[in-house]
Amino acid sequence: MHKILFISTVLPSKLGGVRSLYYNMLLFSKNFEVHFIRVKTGGGEAALVRLPAFVKFSEIDGGNGVFDPSSLLIPIHSGSIRRIKGAQGAIQRYIDENEIEVVITHSMDESFALRGLRAKVKVANQVDSFARYYSSKSAALGTPFSALMSHLQSFLYFFIERELYSNFDVVSFVSALDVSSRKKDAAGTFVISQGRDPPFKRKNLGARNRDVVILGRWDHPPNRDGLARIAKELGGINGSVAIIGPNLKAIIQFPKNVKVLGMVDDVTKYLSHSKICLIPVWYGAGLQTKVFDALRHGCVVVTNDFTKSAFDAGGLGSDSIIASDDLAAAANRALAAYSPSDAKSAYNSYEMIYCTNARTEEEFANKVMQLVRRKTFQSRP
Repeated sequence: MHKILFISTVLPSKLGGVRSLYYNMLLFSKNFEVHFIRVKTGGGEAALVRLPAFVKFSEIDGGNGVFDPSSLLIPIHSGSIRRIKGAQGAIQRYIDENEIEVVITHSMDESFALRGLRAKVKVANQVDSFARYYSSKSAALGTPFSALMSHLQSFLYFFIERELYSNFDVVSFVSALDVSSRKKDAAGTFVISQGRDPPFKRKNLGARNRDVVILGRWDHPPNRDGLARIAKELGGINGSVAIIGPNLKAIIQFPKNVKVLGMVDDVTKYLSHSKICLIPVWYGAGLQTKVFDALRHGCVVVTNDFTKSAFDAGGLGSDSIIASDDLAAAANRALAAYSPSDAKSAYNSYEMIYCTNARTEEEFANKVMQLVRRKTFQSRP
C-alpha cells in the first residue's frame, strides 16, 4: 500500500483554519497508509479532535532550530520557520526509513521551511498569500507602516511563490484570491477551502432567540482590528449582540446591548439559535472560516465586500452572505426582514459549498495518486 505523511505544527482540529488537516487524513486513507508528524515548536496547540485509529502518529522537536536565509522573505514568520527547519533532518530519516512516497506539508510555514525534503511526491497544502494579506491591510488601515509592508511583501512574494513551485509537485491554496495571476492556470495548482465539515441536519428554522452573534479568536489581528472598528456601531443594532471567542482584551468598550461571552463550551448552541452572524473583517488572506460555520448552522452572514469577494471569486458565493459598508444598518435590515426561510437558505448555501469542495477534494486526491503512479513507473529499472 502507498504511504503518505502529513506534517504540521498543530494537532488536527475542526476549529478555525486547520480543519483541512483532519479531513485530508480521512480523504487519503482510502488509498494510503497515513502517517502524521507534529513538529513541536513551543507554540500553542489547536483544539484536538481524536486522531483516527489508522494514523501512525509521531512528534519531532525542532530544538534550537536551523537558520534559513530565505526565511527573511517572510520576516514575520522567520522564527517559526527556523524552528521547523530544525526538525527537517529527523523528518527526512523518518521518510526514508518508512518508505514514505507522498509528503503533505500543512500551511505556508511548514511548506516553506521543509521545501528541501525529498520524497516521490511533495504537496504544499493550505497556502495563503502574504502579498494579499498586507495589501488588504494597507487598504484597510492606511498607515505608512502597512503601506511599506504591502510593497515589500508584494515584491518578496514572487520569490516565495517561485520557491514553492520549484520544490513541490502540487500547491494547494486556501482561496482563489491567494493564487497569483502567474500561477492560477498551473497544472499543480489547487484551491481547496475549509468548508469541509458535513452539513448539519436542519433545525431551529424559526425558533431562533438570539439576534446577532460575532465570533473569532481575538488575538488574531484582522479579527481584533475589525471588532474594534465597529465596537461603537454595535449599539445601533436593534437587538442583542453576543461576542464569542478567546483573548478579547477589556480595552474595547461595547454598548449595553452587547454581551462578551468569551470561550463557550458549545459554539453550535449559540450559532444554531442565532439569526445573524456578523463578521467584521477588512483585511487578511485565505477565507473567513467563520462564514462556513455560520451558514452551516443556518445563520445569515452580514459582512463586508472584502470577505464576500473571496467567496465569490472561488465560486462559493451565496445570497445568504450580505455585504455592506455599514454593517450595523445591514444587520438591522436583515433582522427586520428575518423569517424561517432565511435559515433554510443558509443551510442550502452550505450544502452547495460542501458539495463543491467534495468534488475539488476528489480531484486533488486523484492528482496526487496519478503523480505517485507515474513517478513509480518512471523509477523502475
